[in-house]
Amino acid sequence: MSNTNSEGGDVRNAFWLLAGGVGLANAGWAAFQWQQLLIARSGGTAFCPLGDGTQCGQIWDSAFASAIQSNTVLPIAAWGVVWGAAAAGLAIAAWFRGDPFRTGAIVTAAAGLASVFILGAASLASGGICSTCAITYAGVLVYAGIVFFATRPWPALALGPGLATAAGAVLVFYALLYGPAADTPGRAQDRIETLVAEPSATDPQTGAPRSPLERYLTRLRGPERQALADALLAYREAEPQEIPTARALYGPAEAPVRINDWIDPLCSHCKTFHETVAALVGRVPASSFSLETRHFPLDSACNALLDGPPRYPVRCEIARGIICMEDSEDHFGFTGEVLKNQQTMDRAQLITIAGKYGSQNTFEACLNDPATQTKLEADVQAAVPFAPRGTPLVIVNGRPGVAWGPFLYALILANGDASHPAFGALPRPRPANAAL
Repeated sequence: MSNTNSEGGDVRNAFWLLAGGVGLANAGWAAFQWQQLLIARSGGTAFCPLGDGTQCGQIWDSAFASAIQSNTVLPIAAWGVVWGAAAAGLAIAAWFRGDPFRTGAIVTAAAGLASVFILGAASLASGGICSTCAITYAGVLVYAGIVFFATRPWPALALGPGLATAAGAVLVFYALLYGPAADTPGRAQDRIETLVAEPSATDPQTGAPRSPLERYLTRLRGPERQALADALLAYREAEPQEIPTARALYGPAEAPVRINDWIDPLCSHCKTFHETVAALVGRVPASSFSLETRHFPLDSACNALLDGPPRYPVRCEIARGIICMEDSEDHFGFTGEVLKNQQTMDRAQLITIAGKYGSQNTFEACLNDPATQTKLEADVQAAVPFAPRGTPLVIVNGRPGVAWGPFLYALILANGDASHPAFGALPRPRPANAAL
């Protein structure tokens, strides 16, 4: 039945079947990662085996990962499904038929190892290795080890046919996943930039004029439309709270949409949120929204709402530094630069960046001023009515919102009216899955 049977016996056949199982497991795990990416890109919280999901989200939204998706349509997780499915199919076919499938499995294993090296290096450059990705890398290593063991001593490989077989398997599964991948949203700031490109100002069927909000909603993909409907339901049902008097407001006080966000300076989701807001600036009227950033450092050294000993007090110092620049003409830009460099940020770098926006001596004096600490403590207490569960905590017009570009942009286009008639075109919201 199998070439491998005559050359290696039942044990070797068992290894090929085991390799097929590992490939399928990798494909399933990659599909799970893809699902978590969809959750994260729709304003939810993704699962991350180790930590709070911050590391995983940071890697998924890295420039490298975004470039892969924009150039191939498939996000990296979907490529994991393609690789796993192709690897499994080739291993099982090798058990039945031998070459060229055996050589194709070897080529696929080698390509997987190369991908692990490239993706691992790109992840480290982006700030670390996400734990879900590490599980994928381990699966690739196991598959490669089994395949290489099952083929030793290595025969003369039919490399040409093997390469063609491996490429064919990859292309088949790529074609199968292309449609679903096309519905996978990009990272928030990229989606804002592309979605703002307005489609026709009139309804193509009736010829009736469409508002900017109606035109925007037609650009959303299926998962985004559902996530937006869920988020709007949760927003409408939330009890509004009084928001603190503005201390450093970006935008006009009379804007119909007032966004308050509480951030931790080392939170990658906070960086992403700031980039999302920056993508909105210039794409909506200057009078349409305002933003005030408050602080909720995730360290008990300056956050009385957290238990346990202080672990990374530099969070507190960075928060105080952002507070010290509130009177700067470009406080928003300073905050963005600090968040952009959060992985390497310390007191020295904080002071260096502050020097671009004002006097370093004045800044250092402010860092040590007890009044700055008092403002930070006031920020923490101001978050209490909103029951913070993490950062960023995003409040829109006094109600809990989500740190998700389409939600914010839609509310801005609706002038803060979450019951705008245009939202009637969205799917029926799902209360149990509403994204808060």
